[in-house]
Amino acid sequence: MKFFYVGLESFNESSADLFQRISSQVTGVSQLGNEAHSVCMSNGELLFCTGSQPVRYPLPEQREKHKKFLCDMICKFIEKNQYDYIYLRGFLANHTFLEIATCAKAKCFGAKVIFEAARYPDRPVCKQMLHSYRESGDKASYMQLYSRIVNHKLLLSRFTRVVDTIVVFGTPVEQVWGIPALTVDTGITVSEIARRSNTEIHGDPIAVLGVVDDPKLCGYDRIIQGLKTYQSNVHRDEITFDIVGDNEAVCELKKMTEESGLNHCIYFLGKRTQKEMNELYNTHSVAISCLGLYRSGGTYLSPRIAKEYCAAGIPFVYAYDDLGLDDNIPFALKLANNDSPINISLIGEFVWRCRLDQRLSQTERKFAEKYYDWRVIMKRIIEFTATGRREV
Repeated sequence: MKFFYVGLESFNESSADLFQRISSQVTGVSQLGNEAHSVCMSNGELLFCTGSQPVRYPLPEQREKHKKFLCDMICKFIEKNQYDYIYLRGFLANHTFLEIATCAKAKCFGAKVIFEAARYPDRPVCKQMLHSYRESGDKASYMQLYSRIVNHKLLLSRFTRVVDTIVVFGTPVEQVWGIPALTVDTGITVSEIARRSNTEIHGDPIAVLGVVDDPKLCGYDRIIQGLKTYQSNVHRDEITFDIVGDNEAVCELKKMTEESGLNHCIYFLGKRTQKEMNELYNTHSVAISCLGLYRSGGTYLSPRIAKEYCAAGIPFVYAYDDLGLDDNIPFALKLANNDSPINISLIGEFVWRCRLDQRLSQTERKFAEKYYDWRVIMKRIIEFTATGRREV
């Protein structure tokens, strides 16, 4: 089987982050014994990857020629290599995606087209983005997104005829835009994350770890509020809270920490590499996933960082609906998805329970390998597209 991943939009990801994301998904397909290629854009070039080193094609200097160049080049790749599956990653339907999907159907007999909806559900996302642009006075971005929404609506009937599967992360769906849809977890490459080897005993200090990707949705202000109240607890545990994230992402949390007088137990570590994160996973008792999803009006989420926690074997706390987790999962504690301060005693009790199971880290790692590795997730996507069955 031959697989082709087309990732042309970055969604505010750096080129390195986007390239790594695509590489991880394509590697997952390759690990299943398939031939997998990819194409993406970086620094004014189209990168076509079939092995360790990409073939680079400079984009035309005139921006208005980019779309035709991309469509022509990608269609050449599709016709030459006769792919069985073409995987598109995007936000809304547009002319480029439509032309690529149409080309795949015309040039490759029996080819299946998969569209990964990188932001879903799209209506509230669009509404929120338009509101943000209006509030900030960014008229150009507002009009650009408004134009994309209009084009999406105009193209949708044609788009649905050439796309076989929509892939959505975390949100339960049966179909999107009238196209059969599959909900999957956000994936990771489990082998890149070291499993926690440090063991703790009852009575050890509790080291809490947090990673800020989205300052608005992380909800770590709820932890800070809880820690402030917790200081008056006579029988409190010795708890520290270490926060990873660049200065721009954590500036409001820093200010709140200082105002709350918690500099003695809350520390800001700056950005960290994957190797450094592996070390932090090994030296902390519990990690914190997203606690502020309520601010976007959302309910369901499948954040990458929670999957990393799982692969590392560190217990974690979250406040959203995750289809892959339930109340019987011993290594994850679900809290309310609202603005209430976190009861730190609950986190302490959760850590104590986890410390009683010396094999918990191993159990958590196996869970990640079974459900969160890109190899497993891409297998589900391909088999659903081939058979229409959600569990094969």
